Amino acid sequence: MLIDVHMIIVPSDKAELLGRCLDSLSLEPIQLHIVDGIVGDLGEGRVKAFKRGKNKYVGWVDPDDYIVPGAFAECLAYLTNHPDVDGVYMFEEVESNGHIIGVAKYPHHMTVVKREIVELLFDKIQNSYPPERPINELPTLHCIPKVGYRYCIRPDSMCRSSVHRHFP
Repeated sequence: MLIDVHMIIVPSDKAELLGRCLDSLSLEPIQLHIVDGIVGDLGEGRVKAFKRGKNKYVGWVDPDDYIVPGAFAECLAYLTNHPDVDGVYMFEEVESNGHIIGVAKYPHHMTVVKREIVELLFDKIQNSYPPERPINELPTLHCIPKVGYRYCIRPDSMCRSSVHRHFP
């Protein structure tokens, strides 16, 4: 069993960061779908990306971040062993200028959810910011309390600036 994981690419993404991200995914139990983003409409881009693939579970990764080895495998194992759970998330280390500045312990990127649940949320995803908020606010998400994702804040990325308020 695999997880359909999508990555949205926009023109401002940096090739060297993309390579690091792809390397982090190489041994994970995923089917990666690289999707051209819609500049200025992340919600529509996410919905477009979630429609790719047919696996039971879906997730996402940004091309300038990366996965801790084994994170998707651990999420899949948990969901397989707990079929009543709709989705799981793991913590994220937050990196700025090459330094860890904190750990986000709330659902954000490292989330894996049943496709059937995400499909019911397409309208909300398309009209929310950030678009993954309706998924991450699901009351049925289970936390795997360990770091599974490295969230990299770049000074030239507008969507990253709001994260700074959570970490001094």
